[in-house]
Amino acid sequence: STARNAQGTARDAYRVAAATISVAKTSTLLCDPFNFTTNPKHIPGAIVRWTITISNSATATASAVLTTVGDTLNANTLHDANLVVPTVTVCSSATGTPESAAGRGFQVESSVGGRALGGQGGTGYMTIGADADGATIAGQAVTIDYLTALPAGGAYVAGELKPNESVTVTFNVTVN
Repeated sequence: STARNAQGTARDAYRVAAATISVAKTSTLLCDPFNFTTNPKHIPGAIVRWTITISNSATATASAVLTTVGDTLNANTLHDANLVVPTVTVCSSATGTPESAAGRGFQVESSVGGRALGGQGGTGYMTIGADADGATIAGQAVTIDYLTALPAGGAYVAGELKPNESVTVTFNVTVN
């Protein structure tokens, strides 16, 4: 203190920032076995693509929050283990062409280009088995382990979403 009275003051401020996480699940009807990709209907044999998007819309990083997300598929659907791409003449998870490779039934995408994804050399596609890529399916229960699907690397810790980033997991089901 400049007044030499043994009194002093100190001022400080704290800013608390938190991540704002949102989860959205959407579906897109891709094809049916009669109409194929032209005006498809929700009938047995139809392929529906599900997309789960997790976004961080805040100014703070989300790390410990983003661990696993589970989804239970409807009993009237069957997961497409190959993530097939329907055409104007083929609407079948059994005979269609896989988007990546046979057995890679999940795709993970980040809003950040060049980020390693999926635990499989950064390909962004995950298998359905209990392995090191972050996706599993047991019966109708789908689980995505984001600590594995979004591995540590560069400026990221495992499972981290920085401000205004998002991650999307896509998979197909066939209507029974």
